[in-house]
Amino acid sequence: RPTLVYFSTYTRVTPLLHLQHLADALDAEAIDESDPYNFGNRCLLDLLNFSARELSEMGRSPDPAAGNQEEFETYRVKLDQRDAILNSASLRLTQQIRNVWDPEDTDERDYTLRISADQQYLKVSVMDSIGASIELDQRSEGFQWLVSFFIVFFAQTKGDLHDAILLLDEPGLSLHGLKQRAFRITLNSLSEENQLAFTTHSPFLVGPDELDLVRVVEMAGREEGTKVH
Repeated sequence: RPTLVYFSTYTRVTPLLHLQHLADALDAEAIDESDPYNFGNRCLLDLLNFSARELSEMGRSPDPAAGNQEEFETYRVKLDQRDAILNSASLRLTQQIRNVWDPEDTDERDYTLRISADQQYLKVSVMDSIGASIELDQRSEGFQWLVSFFIVFFAQTKGDLHDAILLLDEPGLSLHGLKQRAFRITLNSLSEENQLAFTTHSPFLVGPDELDLVRVVEMAGREEGTKVH
């Protein structure tokens, strides 16, 4: 029997977090979907294939003694290694999102997600084509929603939910009409990996070439129940 997975709450990923605190909470199994902030951050790290504990320990490098070149070299290598890992993960995540979301506006395509860490502090920012960087939670509501959706969606469907039938309840409500039209194409791309069904009241999420895929759901009354046309 197929596994059905219902998405009704779309977690907002706004990572400005302390890695050790997140790692401790994960080790204590204190984080699930009822804690949307930390759940979104857990999904981000799952998608990057790194644990909070790994990134936390890589940032714990004692300051070298003054004039001790060997200690300084150990210190530099450890922190540079984490920077390289996060930079590679940033590019990989950016490419994954670009693969399924290709907006018509060229300016909106030309961005890079940047995941950076300073000791135990991890944040996600967005860098534009001229190199200006702004934290993710300072971007528009629609952009935050899109990035968060992809992070949580990819993280959950790459594991136990792979090949599950995904049921999305009213996706894209934070997007204006033109963005919803672009997101409709994204939903088609996502359905290549998982069978997908979604409910919507928006005409922008239904393409003129997709009317054969649409079913109208009507509450016909207490006795008749729900009808699907």
